[in-house]
Amino acid sequence: MRKKPNWYEHSSRGKNNPYKTLFWGVVLIILLSIPFRIWAMKVEADRKVEASYNLMLQINKTLQVKDKEIEQLREQKEEVENENRELQKQVSLPIRDKVIAEINSVFGKKAPQALAVARCESGFDPDRVNINSNLSRDYSVFQINDRVWTKVFGEGFKTDWKENIQVAKAIFDRNGDWRAWYSSEHCWKDRLAQK
Repeated sequence: MRKKPNWYEHSSRGKNNPYKTLFWGVVLIILLSIPFRIWAMKVEADRKVEASYNLMLQINKTLQVKDKEIEQLREQKEEVENENRELQKQVSLPIRDKVIAEINSVFGKKAPQALAVARCESGFDPDRVNINSNLSRDYSVFQINDRVWTKVFGEGFKTDWKENIQVAKAIFDRNGDWRAWYSSEHCWKDRLAQK
C-alpha cells in the first residue's frame, strides 16, 4: 500500500485542517444557540401578549368609566328636562308678558324676529336650561351657550333673564344676523316666513 503524500495532511481533506475545525465549531455554536433563540423568542412573545392584555384591561376599564359617565350625563339631562317641564308649567302669563315686552323694548324693529327666535328656543321661559351633548349648557330666554359666551359676557345671563335678552341683542348686533341660534333655525325661520 502506498503511503499518502505529506501535503494531504494540510489539505482541505486532512484531519488537522483549521478551516474544517472552524466550520464545525461554527455549526456547533449555531446548533447550541437555537434553543436559546427559541427561548428568547418565546419570552419576547410572552412579553408582547402580556402588554397587549394589560392594554386591553386598561381600555376596558376606561370604557367602563366612560359608560358610567354617559349614564350619569343621561340622568342629569333627564333631570334638567324634567325641571324644564315643571318650570314651563310654572311660567305665569305675567312673566311671559314681561319677557315679550322686554324683547320688544330691547330689539326695536327686529323684535318680531327676536320673538320668533325666543319662542323657538325657550317658549319665553326665563328659567329654562338645556344640557348639550358637549356638556355645555344653554340658559334662559334665548338659550345662550355658557361655553361660548361666558368668556365674552360674563355669568349674569345665566340667571338674569333681562341680561339674557341684552346679551342676545349684543350677539345679534355682533353677528348681524341670527346664526348663533342655528340649532332652532328650522323653527323660527318658518315663523318669520309666515309673517
